[in-house]
Amino acid sequence: MGYQPALDGLRAVAVSAVLLFHLGVSWMPGGYLGVSVFFTLSGFLITTLLIRERVSTGSIDTRAFYTRRLRRLMPASLACIAGVCVVIGIGLIADTASLRREVLGALFQVENWVSLLGGQSYAELFQSPSPVAHFWSLAIEEQFYWLWPPVVTGLLIWSTRGARPLQRMTYALVGLFVLFSLSVPITLQLWSADAVYFASWTRFAEILAGGALAAFVALRNPPSWVRWFAPPTLVAIIWLCVVTPSGRGWAYEGGLPLFAILSVLLILALQTAGPIRTVLATAPLVAIGRVSFGLYLYHWPVFVVLDRERTGLDGWELGTLRMAVTIAITLVSYHLLEAPIRERRWLLRPQRLVVALGAAFVAVAILTFASVPVPATAERPTVLGGGAGATGASGPSGTTGAERPPVLAVFGDSVPAWLLEKAAPSFTRTDVVIANGSHEACDAGLDFPVGYDRVGTELREPDDCEEWDTAYGPVLRQTGRRADIALLVLGASVVTDHLVDGQRRSPCETLDWYTRDVAQRIAFLRDEGAQVVMAIPSWPGERSQFVFPSDYARRMGCVRDALSALAAEEAVPTIDLAPEFCPAGPTGDCEKMSQDGLHIDPDKAPAVLDWLLDQVLATHRARPGATT
Repeated sequence: MGYQPALDGLRAVAVSAVLLFHLGVSWMPGGYLGVSVFFTLSGFLITTLLIRERVSTGSIDTRAFYTRRLRRLMPASLACIAGVCVVIGIGLIADTASLRREVLGALFQVENWVSLLGGQSYAELFQSPSPVAHFWSLAIEEQFYWLWPPVVTGLLIWSTRGARPLQRMTYALVGLFVLFSLSVPITLQLWSADAVYFASWTRFAEILAGGALAAFVALRNPPSWVRWFAPPTLVAIIWLCVVTPSGRGWAYEGGLPLFAILSVLLILALQTAGPIRTVLATAPLVAIGRVSFGLYLYHWPVFVVLDRERTGLDGWELGTLRMAVTIAITLVSYHLLEAPIRERRWLLRPQRLVVALGAAFVAVAILTFASVPVPATAERPTVLGGGAGATGASGPSGTTGAERPPVLAVFGDSVPAWLLEKAAPSFTRTDVVIANGSHEACDAGLDFPVGYDRVGTELREPDDCEEWDTAYGPVLRQTGRRADIALLVLGASVVTDHLVDGQRRSPCETLDWYTRDVAQRIAFLRDEGAQVVMAIPSWPGERSQFVFPSDYARRMGCVRDALSALAAEEAVPTIDLAPEFCPAGPTGDCEKMSQDGLHIDPDKAPAVLDWLLDQVLATHRARPGATT
């Protein structure tokens, strides 16, 4: 086949779509489809090389194939993971409970399964997006590479028993493409949309589409008229990147094998001379395509580290900085590490290559364990105030009821949990006792519809979450006497999409399922004798886009309206958190008070908790017959 510059140009288009998507460019919500183009193009090129080797030499040198893959992929991958470990070790990326296993998943080429089976909560995602999350696609490709040479060898041996071996080979690969494509709706039905996106076998269909094309092109030279497939297919791919929603829709419901057919038609069209092949073969696009692996590999850790808080930049200025650093690292890696090894200027002999890369692999594994600790689970404060300090009881024993401060039970997820945790060490108020019933990443609704983050990853509750009808009662009585006030700090987790009636719905489409549940909580707490107060969630900040979709402000507006309407219907007093969490409003800068766009900054937590308690106690005192 020879070198085709236009295919490098196609790589440039694909990686550009992914970079724009990860930069948060609003008009490219489906830029992640560039990964699918990479899959199909990789399948075409790898299978073409294997068929050509078999035809020209009579066999496939599997060891040489694996050695070439090691030269191509492993040096930069190890360098990237080592760099991530160093960044984590010096504290530029916050530790999460899943971070070490994610780094190891990237190292051992199973990050897609770590992403699928590991289960991150939305609170942990806010704490720090994983710097190796993008390794899921590399893991799928590398898993395919390990399996593909013996499969192709077997198919070619089987094909030679017929009169037209390459024709039989083409039919076999088309059959494999169809078979793996059929696994997509089955996986969706039996597992989840997440599994459709991350499972190896569902994404193998896109790679097999390229493999089937390779066999077809080897069988016969494409006619010149196929060049006219290029303009409509390239436009269709770009258009789909623009109109496809992030994290949901047809791409998560079985449409990616069909999208792979678009990629196949475009690659086929590029096999003959035409205007699109000429455009994609221009020097700038070819140069980008040649370093596209490094651009993809290094961009996401750079984006995670160079966030708005560290740089003080926003918008195009932040995007320009991120891209400049990404390009610089990519070029250094390409010219000083990747190209010398791949072109055999270094580590010429395969034995030395394997020994060197094996030693580097072990070294990076050791570095991972040394620099990526598993953080100890912080002990949640259970009772605060009443003169007993951050972990004390409700008040001095033997005091009369009139002398006792009111007991406030706080319920909610990570928003109140982190507020109480950060404020607890300096909390000394004696005019209230706080019974902490909040739980990070739990909204006390285990039977809720499945939720999804911005890119479609399923959000899961921690194993120790409880339903509210089980958890609320003990909290109301954990101070030794019944709570006087119950504060509900809810609503943050429902900003994301949820699977309602078999379809992914935003809170602006439907929130009845949630408000009905909150109404039942209000009734339960009133039956327990507590005055119910509801906190209306604040507007999120821009950094929440690591988890929330880009229209987070509109979504939170729908949540705020729904909870405010429910409170009015139930005659429940409300406290709006926005004046303290995001005083600039939904279109302003919410990051000044927030560490991540949702949770209050730790340094500001004590003052904000005091403000919130003053609001709650004022509401309580205004209630006839309330405890004073």
